[in-house]
Amino acid sequence: MLGKAEDDLVMSQRRADLLTPRQIIDDQLGAFVEDKRVHWFRGAGDWAGQSVDLVLDAEDSDSAKEALSWARRLLDRRDSWDRQADALIVSRMLELANDWCQDPNKTLTAEDLLESLRLHGVHVSPTGGVSAWFDDGGIFAGHSVVVMGDVDNGPADVEMVG
Repeated sequence: MLGKAEDDLVMSQRRADLLTPRQIIDDQLGAFVEDKRVHWFRGAGDWAGQSVDLVLDAEDSDSAKEALSWARRLLDRRDSWDRQADALIVSRMLELANDWCQDPNKTLTAEDLLESLRLHGVHVSPTGGVSAWFDDGGIFAGHSVVVMGDVDNGPADVEMVG
């Protein structure tokens, strides 16, 4: 049964609200656009002179704002986070990288490994959790390397995914 014209207008407005992604604008980090399919807000950020996806893992605007606060803190601690992440990657992934190396006469160094990886995205949760996603530069046959941790305590784990 069809409703009244007013009901159709309300439903049309509700549909438009659901289909229109929300945006969060931050003076420091710019615009974040909601992606309702994956429950996050995506923006772009500068990480040591490199453009990366900056993602707020959040289902709603309130939790996105909490994640945004953590993202600001993370960027303030970027140099420390990078040093800790590099050390973690080398300690846990260098041997694996050499196992995957296609050239049996080459032994990859820590520098080789770190130079091959390229940060492409940083995800921050409303509780301060962080996942930094790296392209592998071909070392792991196209698998991503993910460093996980939190803003206050730094990187805690690293794994190859994909």
